[in-house]
Amino acid sequence: MNGPALTEMRSKKKVSVFKYLNLMFVCCLVITLLHGLTPIYGVAQTQTSSQNDSLSSRKSVLPERHTWEKIADIPGRILFFPLKYAFKGIGISIGYVDHTKIVPKINDFLESDDGRREGKPTYNVRTGFGGIYKENGVLISDLDRNNLTFTATVGPHAVQLYQAEFEELQIWQRYKSDFFLRYWNLVDEQYYGLGNGTLKSAETEFALEQTTFKANVGTDLQYGITAVGVFGFEYTNIANSAELTDHETVDLIDAQAPGVHDLVMMYNLGFKLSHDSKDMPGNPTRGYEADFSAGFYNQYDDDRFSFFKYSVDAKTYINLFYKRILALRVAAEVTNPISGKEIPFYYMSSLGRTETIRGFERGRYRDRDMLVATAEYRWPVWRKWEENGIDAFLFVDSGQVMSSLYSTSRLDGFKTGYGFGFRLWSEEGLMGYIQAGWSEETFRFYVGVN
Repeated sequence: MNGPALTEMRSKKKVSVFKYLNLMFVCCLVITLLHGLTPIYGVAQTQTSSQNDSLSSRKSVLPERHTWEKIADIPGRILFFPLKYAFKGIGISIGYVDHTKIVPKINDFLESDDGRREGKPTYNVRTGFGGIYKENGVLISDLDRNNLTFTATVGPHAVQLYQAEFEELQIWQRYKSDFFLRYWNLVDEQYYGLGNGTLKSAETEFALEQTTFKANVGTDLQYGITAVGVFGFEYTNIANSAELTDHETVDLIDAQAPGVHDLVMMYNLGFKLSHDSKDMPGNPTRGYEADFSAGFYNQYDDDRFSFFKYSVDAKTYINLFYKRILALRVAAEVTNPISGKEIPFYYMSSLGRTETIRGFERGRYRDRDMLVATAEYRWPVWRKWEENGIDAFLFVDSGQVMSSLYSTSRLDGFKTGYGFGFRLWSEEGLMGYIQAGWSEETFRFYVGVN
């Protein structure tokens, strides 16, 4: 065969090979597209032997993990095992909730379109989880008056709170009245003794069962001042609480603070003056608020307990720059027994709550009088117009208790707590918060939902 003929034959073979390769490429492309489209059109997918071969060949290319890697992976597998099925359960639950539309149905039931009816969850470290249901404008058309609110929460160890409030009841012309009824059973309250120098190791737990009724009548005076007259009745039971089975512990408390062995029935009469010039209830950027109250407390069924209680609480809000707010607070409380009478220890001033010093155990310090100051620096994290948002904040709390605010307070007696947190607010008020507090004794984490 001569040269030109051989060259022509080789070119024909080359063309046929290219045609074959092109055909193979087109076939592979079609198969790939069909394989990718099968989930869209609901076609059942089958795995061919060639796919098995490709997978097995790829599997053989990848190196096996070393033995030490497998051993090191065991703790992670153990930890992930419950999380894996927990996430599956959460996913199933979310799918069920979304499918049944439970949340919108509950929301429609609890909240009416006209704003007359509303419900929301609540949580407090002291009283546990629960809910709030509110009816606005009961028996009238004005939704800003005659508001009826029910609250119920439960917590660990049979902690319970049931509360009803009837607010802004118009009784005559510009006079308004509020009614308040509450029952709670708190089984994990702490007592460390009286005074500013008690030891944390002296902690004793007690249970407090209390029913409270209050009726207020108030009116708006000049210069933005509101005056309120108060009548209240309280029934407190500690001695018969199921948690107090150790009589020596009860005697130890009663040796310093009266009121443990008694089922105390107290009534109180008092008044309160308040002024509020904040520009926004939930997220004030300027203004101040101040409260002064005085009350007389007397035992109803005996003459052992009788005392006066006075308190003042002042807060101011300073807009520093770019919605950075400095919130300052000073508060004091004085409790004076009437001559020859006593004060139940649970009516005395205490430090350690979120309203006093964060970072200490609740009720860490108790005595007749109290002085506390707070500084809080807030800055915006997220805003939706001016309707609601989330702020971060840093805080410093300092205070002390003493037998007499005028004669026994000392500059070196202040206890200090500090920390940070986040607060969720709306136009109407504080909706929730998360905060952490440190002190020289402990660390505490606080969560609240209003």
